[in-house]
Amino acid sequence: MVTDYPLISDFRSLITKWDLFRVFLRAFFIQSVWNFERMQNVGFLYALIPALKKLYPDRKECQKSFLRHLEFFNTQPYMASFIIGLTIAKEEENVREKGVLIQQISTLKKSMFGPLAVLGDSFFWAGIRPFFSLLGSILALSMDIWGPIIFLLLYNLVHLSTRFLAILMGYRFKEGVVGEIKKLPLQRLTRDINVAGMVISGLGLGILFKLWPLEFFPHFWTYLAQVFGCTIIVGLFSLIIRRGISAPLLFLILVSLSLIIAPFFGS
Repeated sequence: MVTDYPLISDFRSLITKWDLFRVFLRAFFIQSVWNFERMQNVGFLYALIPALKKLYPDRKECQKSFLRHLEFFNTQPYMASFIIGLTIAKEEENVREKGVLIQQISTLKKSMFGPLAVLGDSFFWAGIRPFFSLLGSILALSMDIWGPIIFLLLYNLVHLSTRFLAILMGYRFKEGVVGEIKKLPLQRLTRDINVAGMVISGLGLGILFKLWPLEFFPHFWTYLAQVFGCTIIVGLFSLIIRRGISAPLLFLILVSLSLIIAPFFGS
């Protein structure tokens, strides 16, 4: 059976930066039709549609490409952009090779979404997000509404740039994107962010003591309590992190303690 693939000599020129930007915008909906059977498969296909329609102008071939990408897919939603860019590049090659790379594309997807999920969960869910949440909470104590605004600006700067650059990297490097991801210091950054989060926790406690001083203590003992209290908390949190307790859990504990003791220091 002869398939109707487009006879174009330069297949790379089919996909433009505007096409990749449209894919980037659609990738925000990767979890919109999440299901228990194939999880993110519909959202993954939805992101690819602009590229697939351009690569397969023949209606039947386009429908076949849609069905191929409705297979099981599940990974960290930000890191999925690496696979999205890679898939578009390999689909271009598939057009050039007249359909012989279909199985290879499926194998690449399945081999990547597991490791990327682990990297993305540890870096974003257990690192960046709780760190910036904690920073925003501390800043809100003295800057009011600017605390949450700074949190949103910083977090979205990291996550939006990661999503878009990941699509470009996957598209450019294809299978080589795995090596490029290995070069990214994500594990080291996650560890450093967790330590920085503990330091900010100590600073936050110091600010709380400053805003709600212990009036029944003399000033000297109040200052001493602040210094030793913050030092002990930072050391304790660092020790707990080394024992394997996650930063989000520590953040939840800190927020819960703050809610419990806050009424005792109110005016």
